[in-house]
Amino acid sequence: MANHPDFGNGKALLGTFDGLVDVCAFFSADDQYRHAIVAARDGTLTEFFYHPTLGHGTASLAVVNGVTRAAAYYVADDKRFNRRVLASAADGRLHEVKFNPTSGVLRSVLTPRGPFVDVGGFYSGDDTFRHAIVATVSGNVQELFYHS
Repeated sequence: MANHPDFGNGKALLGTFDGLVDVCAFFSADDQYRHAIVAARDGTLTEFFYHPTLGHGTASLAVVNGVTRAAAYYVADDKRFNRRVLASAADGRLHEVKFNPTSGVLRSVLTPRGPFVDVGGFYSGDDTFRHAIVATVSGNVQELFYHS
């Protein structure tokens, strides 16, 4: 791993993945780990989690056939499934994978239908909504907001 952020700049190789399609990342405040989510051509979403002094590990989260893009974020107010991944698929579906090291992994399919050029997401504590932002091939940017 690279130097600790307090000691200057650096870079670290987190892993090498065959058929890499997309990557996204977030920080989890509950355990202070950094998370990189890798989407591969075979549909596998792999989490790589790491901490400068505590170590690192990987976990397979889900398989989203035809995955095209991924986005991830952390939900501080959710004690059961506070880590979220949004993954768009070539068939136009938008998948949400929510997970936590102690609660496991749940997956659902959200609307609207794609195909999507890109996807992003965030949580807003002021209204406790989860937000999926999608860009369509027609140039539209849409927001899907929901409680889950």
